[in-house]
Amino acid sequence: HVANGSGVADVLLPDEPVAEVRVEASATGHSATLHRFQFAATNPPPAFVTVRLHGGLTLGGVVLNTAGQPVEGAVVSVYRFWSGDENRTAAEDTAFHGQRTRTGADGRWEVGSVPANRLNRIGINFAHEDYIHASISGVSQDAAALAALKEKRHEMRMVPGLFISGIVLDPEGRPVAKADVRAGLLHSEDSRAGTTDATGRFRIGGRRAGETVVTAQAKGFGAAMTKVQVDAKDSPVTLRLQKARVFSGVVTDADDRPLADVFVGLESSFPFVEAGVANLEFRTRTGTDGTWTWDSGPETEVKFSFGKEGFAGKSGVAIQPGEPATVVLTKPRVVEGVVLDADARDERYAVGAWRGHRLVGSLADGEHAGSGRGTHGDEWGA
Repeated sequence: HVANGSGVADVLLPDEPVAEVRVEASATGHSATLHRFQFAATNPPPAFVTVRLHGGLTLGGVVLNTAGQPVEGAVVSVYRFWSGDENRTAAEDTAFHGQRTRTGADGRWEVGSVPANRLNRIGINFAHEDYIHASISGVSQDAAALAALKEKRHEMRMVPGLFISGIVLDPEGRPVAKADVRAGLLHSEDSRAGTTDATGRFRIGGRRAGETVVTAQAKGFGAAMTKVQVDAKDSPVTLRLQKARVFSGVVTDADDRPLADVFVGLESSFPFVEAGVANLEFRTRTGTDGTWTWDSGPETEVKFSFGKEGFAGKSGVAIQPGEPATVVLTKPRVVEGVVLDADARDERYAVGAWRGHRLVGSLADGEHAGSGRGTHGDEWGA
């Protein structure tokens, strides 16, 4: 919806009762804002609500190497982060989803519409394939740095990284082209990825000195993983892919009917080789017959997650290679009830349920309070 010249936008709501409406608004020169309007179940929403936008800042600067030369092609990501004690259901919050840009030949960059009222929760990452990651966490923590960012004269010095090079071979010792190679742990900040060329060779930069894990994957082969010591010598690494093991299965509902378009994903924690880390990626969706296959798996049991809208998902499903598995997804359980205060008045409090957590608290003596505490069981909390 686009507001008219008076700032008004008409939004149609569904006919059924509405408990909450979330409005995200943005405009040039302002920072996007998220407003949450909650309504009693017995009363219709008001006919008019007001959404306020806050001014947005433009931050900028230059990325240089240690010799003071501009770094071209550095990726600058400005993002909003959360702390553990923040209220994620506040009536008003920033809707800044982050922005990303690249430095030009002069090393300069700038990003606009940054929320001026949330600078303590704004971070900036600087990344380049040939340099070690650099970052700023909470731009308001350093007054001098914040002033430089506002004036677009902030300087970030990036340290050149070390390189890892090598070759990927198949089980018979032949080079494998277009193999995916990763240096570092999956999803870690300093992880770097590359692809082998026609001769099976790769070269990945931006690494810190010290021990790391290098992983290679290619369709039709089992992954190869090894630990390497990263130093200025750049000693070549040889990764020999294994014969692939096949993981497969079918997903059905409770009536044994196949479910199509179910997400199937490899979970991020399972033992692999002596490194004892998870560094493989696999995700797919079931076909119309409910089946799925991964033909490039390791020679060990791994765990998968399954999910489909309208069904309760499953995680931690252990599957052995070469042993097709049947996974049954059921409709989610619905828990309903009424929460009363100490005087037995019907307050119609919202009730939520989630798996793997148990609510610890009480609603006694007129204090409507509770706290969540994580568990590893199958308890449900409300």
